[in-house]
Amino acid sequence: MQIRKFFWDYLYFTRVERNGIVFLLAMSGVVLFLPAIYGYFFPKTPVSAAALPDTPIFCADAASPTGASEGNFAGNSAPVSLFYFNPNTADAHDFQSLGLPERTIKGILNYRAKGGQFRQPDDFAKIYALSESDFERLRPWIRLETPPETERAVAATVPLNMQSFDPNTADAATLAGLGLPEKTVAGWLNYRAKGGSFRCKDDVKRLYNLSETDFQRLYPWMTLPECSASNNVAQAGFAGGGKALPVRQQFAVQSVDLNAADVEDLVRLPGVGEGWARRILNWRDKLGGFSAVAQVAETRSLPDSVFQKIKPYLAVHSTDFKRISINNATWDELNDHPYIEAKQARWIVAFREQHGKYQNIEALLQITELRREWLEKVRPYLTV
Repeated sequence: MQIRKFFWDYLYFTRVERNGIVFLLAMSGVVLFLPAIYGYFFPKTPVSAAALPDTPIFCADAASPTGASEGNFAGNSAPVSLFYFNPNTADAHDFQSLGLPERTIKGILNYRAKGGQFRQPDDFAKIYALSESDFERLRPWIRLETPPETERAVAATVPLNMQSFDPNTADAATLAGLGLPEKTVAGWLNYRAKGGSFRCKDDVKRLYNLSETDFQRLYPWMTLPECSASNNVAQAGFAGGGKALPVRQQFAVQSVDLNAADVEDLVRLPGVGEGWARRILNWRDKLGGFSAVAQVAETRSLPDSVFQKIKPYLAVHSTDFKRISINNATWDELNDHPYIEAKQARWIVAFREQHGKYQNIEALLQITELRREWLEKVRPYLTV
């Protein structure tokens, strides 16, 4: 009797509900068999070989022909030129003339077709198929307002001033005249300003934002001596073709203030490349500043082995954090902080609206759902 009552209470459906279930099952059956029904009434028409195009179709996954230029479309040997361009309006031909591979061009056009826009020059790096070297090469030529044709024509004919130079003394004008991107020039001068120097040509590779292409292009023009084998060749073995394996330069690492460091400072740390350095700085920006060295370990995807290597060199001297006012911040502003979840932001705003402004940070514990451990973690980033 109890079992019957259970089924009656929980599995009984009214007549309207039963009719609805039958209708949904019928519709599901129609949708399930619709492809077969469509194929029965509209069979596919085979395509004859004569109807196929005579020209070959380029496949992005196929291997490029030997000697083909990676920066051009297949079968096109148009020379690469640099000119001012608007990534929001430039067409495929413009990107091809700038030396971008076809895969990258397709990625840009597909991004724009889906509604994507570039609101500032650095947004151009959003294109996943765009290499770092191509972005740095094109960054100085990006203009978000379409330039006049005359400006574009003049820029396309600007000659490079190739000349012998000393990497330790060359000024910004000389480096720019050699065809280096603006960001590379700034990094070069910043490296020297912090005491960096080059003893031989291969030392110039220390510049993290200098592409291999630019390094090879400038190599013959450097007035520095060739690096000796003892400095650049690994004693353990050689790569294929008799080429020696270079030994990575060792840097004297000093304490790094996490809240004042830039990419140049972080890439000097053992095991940290430009990618990890930028992720650490992005995490710092989201937090509003580091309050403890341990927070670096929270950087997305940063291996613990890398953190343990760099931990002895890290310090937090500056405590000028970006703080959020709990009496004025909106739900969105609170929720934007990595340590404040959506429900916690909702509790803070709701309690403030019901009881008035908070007298101090400690008053947040009047919200029973909030815990002391969480408050201590987020305290450096809050203010009344």
